[in-house]
Amino acid sequence: MKRYHTTTAKVLSGKEGSALMTAIIAMFVVSLLVGGYMTLTSSEYRLARRSLLIGASFSLAEGGVDLAIDALNDKDTSGWNVSGSTWTRKVTGLEITNGRTGSIRVVIQDATGPNSDTPTIHSEGIVSGHPSGDVTKQLQVALNSGFFPYKNGFDSKNGFVLKGQNVTMDSYSSDIGPYSSSNRGSEIRVSTVSIETDAIDIGNANIYGYVAVGATLAAGQTGSDVIDVGKNGTISAYGESQIVQEDRILTDYYASFPNRAAPSVSSGWVFPISGTITTSGTYYVDGDWSLGGNSGSLVIAPNIDVILVVTGSFELKGNATLTLDTDATLKLFVEGDVSIGGNGILNSSNPEYLEVIGTNTNEGEQTIKINGNGQLSASVYAPNANVELKGGGSSGRVYGAVVAYDASLVGNSHFSFDEALADVNLGGTDYEVFEWLEMTNTTYETTAVALDSYF
Repeated sequence: MKRYHTTTAKVLSGKEGSALMTAIIAMFVVSLLVGGYMTLTSSEYRLARRSLLIGASFSLAEGGVDLAIDALNDKDTSGWNVSGSTWTRKVTGLEITNGRTGSIRVVIQDATGPNSDTPTIHSEGIVSGHPSGDVTKQLQVALNSGFFPYKNGFDSKNGFVLKGQNVTMDSYSSDIGPYSSSNRGSEIRVSTVSIETDAIDIGNANIYGYVAVGATLAAGQTGSDVIDVGKNGTISAYGESQIVQEDRILTDYYASFPNRAAPSVSSGWVFPISGTITTSGTYYVDGDWSLGGNSGSLVIAPNIDVILVVTGSFELKGNATLTLDTDATLKLFVEGDVSIGGNGILNSSNPEYLEVIGTNTNEGEQTIKINGNGQLSASVYAPNANVELKGGGSSGRVYGAVVAYDASLVGNSHFSFDEALADVNLGGTDYEVFEWLEMTNTTYETTAVALDSYF
């Protein structure tokens, strides 16, 4: 009995030892897993924190650019150190988060002197207090004197949505002639200053040109990560097979779109208006204006320059037309909605001669809509309007350039940017952003400039 019990005790002791060893191994494995998870979590936290600070330094650099442009436009050197044609400024002690502080260093070259119409800004945002050192972002901005509203082709503040099939955006040059298979290019820039992810939704549209967004790429991201491209969507050039070309997706886009007011007038036509305008001048419609039916048409006679100011809405429908004859020009200022539908044609042989200006100053409260077989050959400047190109019908087309608040193109819409409009300068002494580069040190052109010698 003793042997039996002794043997049993030994057997039980062996089982208990095996169970204990298994538990120890399991605890060791769990400890490794927990330790690895904690290390990974800590690493991700540090990366997320540094990414946040990179964004903060970029915002500081953008703030420096704004300071520089405002100083140049106002010709105000207050707070700046001036040495010949170079202005410098440093802002320090900016509170960021969790004990981190920020500073800005800005250098303006050619602020005065013979090259003062094309100054260059270097702005550097610095966030201090991170354990691994300062986080720095530098921007280089080239300016032009004047205002070039149509340099890209299709601009918006808030973003784009392209829906449906057969939506196409490309370019041509009216300096060569009308749009055709031999006069078409891939130079349009579909651009938005929005920094929201997927601010531009390409869907299945074909963009023969470039796409630019205000978003900054995070580590490991590509341009297509911040732009939503559908399975059949393309961003490329005519004659190239690659569907989405990364070098045609641009980020860190910046632009400003000031409001444009209508000229002051005290008298003019009484609604409705139709017929032929044979005298140059400024005309005024107090309220809504509609051209419709088969007879409601307006023609601007050859070599006549006309300004039309409409305080209400403007509508072109049915078979009505608004046409510019040879070398006639029209600036149409509209405060309300604009609708071009049916077979209505608002056209000019040269889009530079016809400009539609939305004067509503409230973002999103004006709509400019082209649908059916409506055609538009013009430049449209409406930075607070929702621009909608719908349907397109069998012949609906838009030629020219557009600046909008928000935009959508749906089904069969075809927009062609007139490259000749890129050089249109509306004048003025204010400065316009010509080129904007984030100095990432990835190429010779984007190598950061040492600013220490200026301070």
